[in-house]
Amino acid sequence: MAYFSYENTGVARGIISVTPNDSTDNVPEQCIGLYAGSGGDITIITELGDTVTIPIAPLSPLYVAVSRVKSTGTTATNIFALAV
Repeated sequence: MAYFSYENTGVARGIISVTPNDSTDNVPEQCIGLYAGSGGDITIITELGDTVTIPIAPLSPLYVAVSRVKSTGTTATNIFALAV
């Protein structure tokens, strides 16, 4: 019998609140994306080091590997990391 493994399946096993911060990485290393409860902009630094501001609709997931959600440029609230 084969056993199901969550590892690398894209299934979030945890949800962690993220407080935007300009100087400190604030997203867990094992994260498949973000979720925003309210609409607005999210300014992120990707795991590859790119800084990007992305408009996001309310109650929307954003599937990207992120190391930091910056406070400057981020207007969306209720941001959570989808951890694996």
